[in-house]
Amino acid sequence: YESTISGLTTAMSDIHDLPEKPEILDKAQKQVALITKQFRRGVIKNVKFYGDFFGPQDINQLAEKLQGVKYDHDEIAKVLEAE
Repeated sequence: YESTISGLTTAMSDIHDLPEKPEILDKAQKQVALITKQFRRGVIKNVKFYGDFFGPQDINQLAEKLQGVKYDHDEIAKVLEAE
């Protein structure tokens, strides 16, 4: 609305790519590849729960117990059943 009052317009030709865009994209793709590789290995490295849907116990203790556990139904069930 304000741009029509002031008479300003923007065209796609007004927007220029950053010179460092290829390096930024390359770095991001490497980070995605690393995360994907870690995910495929299946080990829980870090856990953070949000919400109070687990009950009255300290959820941080459960998060700590899950760190280092293989991301597998049976392995996680062992940790949960040991509670």
